[in-house]
Amino acid sequence: MLLELKVRNLGIIESIDWSLRGGLNVITGETGAGKSLVIDAVETLLEGKADEDVIRHGSDEARIEGVFSLLGKKDARQLRGFLAEKGIRDVEDSLVVSCDLKRQGRSVIRVNGNAVPRAVLHQIGRQLIDIHGQSEHLSLYDRKYHLDFLDAYGHAMEMRNSFGAKATELARLEQELKSLAEEEKDRARREEFLRFQLDEINRARLRDGEEVELELERNVLASAEKLKALSYEAYQALYRDDSSSASAPALDRLNEAVAAMKRLVELDPSLSQQLNYLEEMVYGLEEAAREIRSYGERLEHNPQRQEEVESRLELIRTLKRKYGQNIADILCYAQKAEKEIESITHSTERREELEQACNTLKAEMGRVAAELSQVRSETASKLVTEAQKEL
Repeated sequence: MLLELKVRNLGIIESIDWSLRGGLNVITGETGAGKSLVIDAVETLLEGKADEDVIRHGSDEARIEGVFSLLGKKDARQLRGFLAEKGIRDVEDSLVVSCDLKRQGRSVIRVNGNAVPRAVLHQIGRQLIDIHGQSEHLSLYDRKYHLDFLDAYGHAMEMRNSFGAKATELARLEQELKSLAEEEKDRARREEFLRFQLDEINRARLRDGEEVELELERNVLASAEKLKALSYEAYQALYRDDSSSASAPALDRLNEAVAAMKRLVELDPSLSQQLNYLEEMVYGLEEAAREIRSYGERLEHNPQRQEEVESRLELIRTLKRKYGQNIADILCYAQKAEKEIESITHSTERREELEQACNTLKAEMGRVAAELSQVRSETASKLVTEAQKEL
């Protein structure tokens, strides 16, 4: 129901503010006073467009605004849902529709203050009001609304809405399928590249911390002869096997000190703790001497092993240039590559799921469409008979 109408600068109308009351409202006036312009204003408001010459002479734009009540409308809930889909929410008991017509530029249409395209206005316009007069304006004669009347009369709107929801879901699934198909070649190339990288990393069999160990081993191998000589020198200073030097080794001197301390303790037991210290030092030095000797004996110049270590370090450097700053980063990259490959593999499964879902939806839509068609066929003749009686 139209509650209020405001018209500015339309035809001969400069300004009209009209508040309608319930029931029959009658516009009276002499011929040429502009009564039909009021109806034209409502038509223009619902069409969202008009010729430039309808704008009042001397004005650059015209404005029409109508306030429509939604109270008591059977399809108010459906209308609110449609508006919500278009971003117009919080619609309560009334709807404000306005149209600004300009000589220069495009007309601006607003619903509750929100700019909307003309197509949206057309969708809601005929649900708000019927203009009775010329038969082409009667929604009863408008083919666009025949199915609405038929389905409402046959109580088939729920079935029709179900079909529409399935059609919308089918369109969404088919669009996702199309996107997957377009990306399939790119995904295949990406998967092949990732598998190559992952194979390169896995074949290296990297261990976190391995690079530090290899660098240490490389340094030892490069200085093997020098390290062997130094270890021998250290061992000789601690525990000499021959008597080629005039100076006594450290362990011999320390053993002499232990023997002297034992004699002291026999005379003065208060020095027993110091004796223990010296004996522990002897044991410690003997162990150190044995380990130093063993270390020196293990050392040898090994060009083959040195080459293996250098080759391994070069491999690690190559992988670092490609996949990260250290071995931990490289291994992390490999994990991410595995997950991405798994995701790509799942996309194939997703495609199969989508195809199955589309087939299921099509079958359901076929069933609903058949039921809806049957209801419409059974209802059509009854509706025609009832409508002819009323007309």
